[in-house]
Amino acid sequence: MKAQKLNINTQTITQRKSEQETIYYDTKFDFIRQHNGIRPNKMHLFIAPTHVGKSTLTHALIYDLVKMNKGMKILIYLTEETVKDFETAVSNFVYNFEDVNESISIMVEDKTKTDEEIKNAIETKLFHSKVDLFVIDNITTSKLYLDRKVSVQSDISIWLKSLLTETTLYIIAHTNGNNYNTEILDETHIRGSKTITNITEFMYVMQPISLNDSLFQFVRILKHRGQAVQNKFFKLSYNDKLRTIEHDRVSDFKHFKEVFTQRNRL
Repeated sequence: MKAQKLNINTQTITQRKSEQETIYYDTKFDFIRQHNGIRPNKMHLFIAPTHVGKSTLTHALIYDLVKMNKGMKILIYLTEETVKDFETAVSNFVYNFEDVNESISIMVEDKTKTDEEIKNAIETKLFHSKVDLFVIDNITTSKLYLDRKVSVQSDISIWLKSLLTETTLYIIAHTNGNNYNTEILDETHIRGSKTITNITEFMYVMQPISLNDSLFQFVRILKHRGQAVQNKFFKLSYNDKLRTIEHDRVSDFKHFKEVFTQRNRL
């Protein structure tokens, strides 16, 4: 770590502006397009309660990235599911299996391994393969993180940040409870250490709202470092037949508040 002199000039300003406006990985999902898509070599953190569709949305996003970005390589690290679980989930809505098989690789966490063995396996894969996007589903149920001291979770978060020299991160994390029908969720509701919310460049939270027999799913952008966004609230549309999130659309705080006000309560 050493000090560096600045080199600001007309050329670098033009270059930086062009980089900010470039969409490197396109997607139909507007909550990602708001900040010009997944940003290369940056950390993206998605926070959600348990059993409300976070993996379903992630599967839909991954498939959409594969369809819209030919040649993109995605590594998925599963801490709860098996490869068979993943294949079963995406087979409900995936038709072009060749692209999926070519673009996606999966690692399933081996909880019999030591922390160092797990980290070494991940680093070896990333350092010796072309991986455009490393998806962790999810960090809070990983052996590296689950039930660990806050200081250990903080160290793991910093280690994950170090991987950005090799790839781009999209990390899923649980909230610290399922109180989504009693309060508006934000970064303070993440389970465990807050370090990862402090160091991530992009952050989103899923807010489900139970209303009568329906579940409304909203996504809110919490952080978008270096990128301007016009909208921060988005409503998800679930397809029952295909068992996937079909799309999202821009919402606003007024609509979110109306649904939240009418939510089910005891």
